[in-house]
Amino acid sequence: MNHEHQAMKPSIPPFRAILSPANLTRLTIATLAALNCAAMCADEPAVGAPQGSATTPYTPPTSTVPLPEFLRSPVPSANGCGDGVPEGEIFANTPGLLDGLVLSGDWLYTAKYEAGAGLNAQPVGRFDLKQARPSLEPLQVSPSPWPNVAITDFDGKLFILGGAVVSKLYSVTHGNTAPEVVGPVGASTLLAASPELLLISGSPGCEPNTIYGVSKGGMTLDVIEQRDGCLDGIAADSENIYWSEAVPLDTVFRGERTLYQRPLVGGAPKALLSGTYEMEDLFVKGQYVYLIANKGSSLVRVPKSGGAPERVLQVPDYNLRVGTPYFDGDNLYLFHECLTRWSPITGEITEIAASPTGYPRMFASSPNHGAFVVYLSRDTTAPKSWITRLPTP
Repeated sequence: MNHEHQAMKPSIPPFRAILSPANLTRLTIATLAALNCAAMCADEPAVGAPQGSATTPYTPPTSTVPLPEFLRSPVPSANGCGDGVPEGEIFANTPGLLDGLVLSGDWLYTAKYEAGAGLNAQPVGRFDLKQARPSLEPLQVSPSPWPNVAITDFDGKLFILGGAVVSKLYSVTHGNTAPEVVGPVGASTLLAASPELLLISGSPGCEPNTIYGVSKGGMTLDVIEQRDGCLDGIAADSENIYWSEAVPLDTVFRGERTLYQRPLVGGAPKALLSGTYEMEDLFVKGQYVYLIANKGSSLVRVPKSGGAPERVLQVPDYNLRVGTPYFDGDNLYLFHECLTRWSPITGEITEIAASPTGYPRMFASSPNHGAFVVYLSRDTTAPKSWITRLPTP
């Protein structure tokens, strides 16, 4: 699997489609900054935008700020799921609501989201896929007032980001159950890994914040960049770091956003894209930086070398989309009513997995163990999540 671009943060609050705003969290740590940007988005839905669902009526954005032309251009759409799309074989019914999934070697890790204000006991667990019938084994992370956590694989270890007012970064070697503290990272909420660098940052309240880094082979937190604005996403490749930033103290995300690029070795940031629309879920593939824009309905890519942005795919059912896009090899997996695979090379769109009782939320795969899909239940009175297993897609 290729995780060099993966930012393990659903930048849209988990379970947004079923929980009240009072219970929303930003990705994996609680924050008021996640309370939508409906006031800054387009005054009409993009081509193919959803018209609501049985559980969440669609409400058109109300802003009069016009979208740029490239976000209005017709593009292929990842439509709703047809008949015969498999759900997958039930692998595990998990306690709590899952907000993270990492497949590394023979280990499948999960992170749990806590909707209430209490302790998130046993926030991280794992399955040993070498066993015929693996059961969930909790990692020994001390319970704390964490709403939830972010997890990612880097340099042969699992890294865990968790906390409430003050977050900490933990690491654990595969096979062990007792994570070690790497260090405090302020109020960070975002976690992203490249081949050479682990990035940590975030903006719970859009206060000035720091981008931290851990280099391959090391366990020291370094300050990579200090910013005044609110960070919506971070990503990295072997040469650069990338982040999307709203104007300082823009706590409801109504103002200008900018996508920045900066060399890993340091230097002045370069603006790749600016606009009054969301720029979330950053990831890097080939010569492009990808992001979700226009209130989640558009997949956009920008050349890393600079140039005009391109809207490449329409993602409908935004009010149901609760998962971060996932690159595996040459294919991108997107989440809405069903799990959909898109090829940047051929443009082919394929429906991979769907459930009559749940929305696909996360995905991970490997040649040795097949693919795993996390679903969030459609039942708003008893929200839960579960994992299914598919043949290697």
